[in-house]
Formats: sequence, C-alpha cells, structure tokens
Amino acid sequence: MKRPLSRRHRRIVWTASTLPALTLMGALLAWRIQRENAPEEYTPGETSTDITTAISDQAARKAAAPVQAARTEASARVTDALRNPGRKLPGGAPKPLFTDVTKTAGLASFVQFQGSRTSQLPEDMGSGVAWGDFDNDGNEDLFVVSGGGALNLPDSQLAPSVLYRNLGNGHFEKVQDFPETRIRGMAAAWGDYN
Repeated sequence: MKRPLSRRHRRIVWTASTLPALTLMGALLAWRIQRENAPEEYTPGETSTDITTAISDQAARKAAAPVQAARTEASARVTDALRNPGRKLPGGAPKPLFTDVTKTAGLASFVQFQGSRTSQLPEDMGSGVAWGDFDNDGNEDLFVVSGGGALNLPDSQLAPSVLYRNLGNGHFEKVQDFPETRIRGMAAAWGDYN
C-alpha cells in the first residue's frame, strides 16, 4: 500500500510542476513586449510616417499653392507656420515655425549615407557642416560632410562630401571642380590658412 504524500511533499511537487509553466509564460510575455517596443529599422531614403514626412508633404503642398507668410510677435522676421505636424501639440506650446527649403535652396541632392546600416555607433552619429567663403565673393559657402556609409563598405563606395557655392539669394549650387572626398565624416571645420 502506498503511503500518501505529506503536505510538504505535495507543495514541492506542485511548485516543481508550476514553475516551468510560469517561466514559459514570463518568457513569452517578455518576448512580445520586446518585439512591440523594438525600434524600426531605417534605410536611408525610405519614406517614413514621422514628423519629417509631414513637413515634406506640407512643403510640397505649399510649393503648389501661393505662399502666405505669418508674422510672429517675438520677431519681425517673416516665417511660414507649420500648421499640421501630424500630431497634436501640448496645450500652450508655441506652433513650430519651420519650412523645409532644402530643395528650393539647391541642397536636396546631398546624400549623407550610402549602403545599408549595420547599427554601429559611428553610423548613428550625424555628419557635420562648415560655413566659409571659399571663392571670396562675400557669401558664406557651405561644406557638407558625408557620414560615408556602413563601416564594412569600401571607401570607393562611400557617399562623397560636397561643397556648395552660395549664390547670395538663398540658393546654392554644387561646386563641380571640387575634389571628391569620400570619408566617414562626423564633423567639419573651416579655416583661412593665408
């Protein structure tokens, strides 16, 4: 005849049988939370539904419609108000006053990153710009440093840094005879050596 298990032994058997099930449920829950909160992969040039896309869409609509400028009380400077950034602003927050002018200024051809991202730290850092008057016409010209590309990309395939000539009217043009500089840049500095 089998002797019944003591109360202590029943608790040990119950705990031993329940613990793996609880561990499995916890692991599934942690996996699901991690999957839902993982950041989206971003490929340079892909469309996105974030604020940048909303700004670009609005800029395209404004380009087709007559421009209406708004004056701010804090400044006499004329700005274009960003009326619909895609989400509600907190109460009392000032309206953003940004307008994407990269295309109209002639700066939209610049490519900051080439190839697919590998999520290494240098790829996540921004590149730099430097202002200086390289042609001595009195207008500050713009040198834009490229982030290059993935760390495993050969130097010959990196996106080049670009020098833009300031035309003096809010527009820039790429300097064609500037030497092609393909680096993994993170900053720029301008100096006058003579």
